[in-house]
Amino acid sequence: MAVKPGTLAPISFNSVRLQIDKVKAAAEQHYGSPFAIFNPLEAMQEREAVIKTSSKTLFVKVDIGTDCIVLRIHVDKSNCEPSLQGLLVGVAKDARVKAFEPGVMVDDPPAVGATSPMDPMDPKLVEIINTAGLKARAERMYNGIPPNLMAKVVPFEQFLIVEALQQVVAGMLYFVKMSLGSYADSPAAYAVLRIYVDFTGTPKLEAVTAVDASSAVAPFDVGTLPELKTVPVTAEAPFLPFAHPVSARSFTPFHYAKEATSSHA
Repeated sequence: MAVKPGTLAPISFNSVRLQIDKVKAAAEQHYGSPFAIFNPLEAMQEREAVIKTSSKTLFVKVDIGTDCIVLRIHVDKSNCEPSLQGLLVGVAKDARVKAFEPGVMVDDPPAVGATSPMDPMDPKLVEIINTAGLKARAERMYNGIPPNLMAKVVPFEQFLIVEALQQVVAGMLYFVKMSLGSYADSPAAYAVLRIYVDFTGTPKLEAVTAVDASSAVAPFDVGTLPELKTVPVTAEAPFLPFAHPVSARSFTPFHYAKEATSSHA
């Protein structure tokens, strides 16, 4: 009997094991860490047409050791190649497999702010922190310098991961405590970065907050930057601090290396 388009029908996961294994790496990337194990438990398929040669969407429940997830896998009819379209996390081991829309989602989401710790040496986390331009952006945000303002920025003495949390949203949020070394007015400066990684795997530094050495990393919301007022700056004029939601501490002025009558980069 033909399966109606859009409905789910059980299938043997052994028959699609190759497709499941091919999307494992992508699933780990969007989950945020490597899986301890990868054991398929149940598989369903959604037929997009009643003819046998049509593309199909699979929903596969997998035990990953610390959790169960459901993968949404699209199998192209032209070459039988699978692509990961979505990830449902926080699934109970005895829960029935159900269809869901593409993206990273949480089954029975935890309370707002719920997070899980990460190993500071996790390769995925290290890769995110080493993203081109992320450190430079963090230096500007730490000093309250908007991205469109031309300014000399003193680089961090060091940029080392101390502690990290991850949170599944529509993508992944990372809260990463970094050791900055001796910086500004502190002999041992620390900051927590809020980094959002979308379903394509692209990291975006959203906010930075200064913390002390004893502070445990904790999630925080993105603040609203004050409206920037452009003013002429000369080589002799010191750079003066202005209000910024992520830092309320003293600031050591420095001078621009050259005259900048237009402050927009």
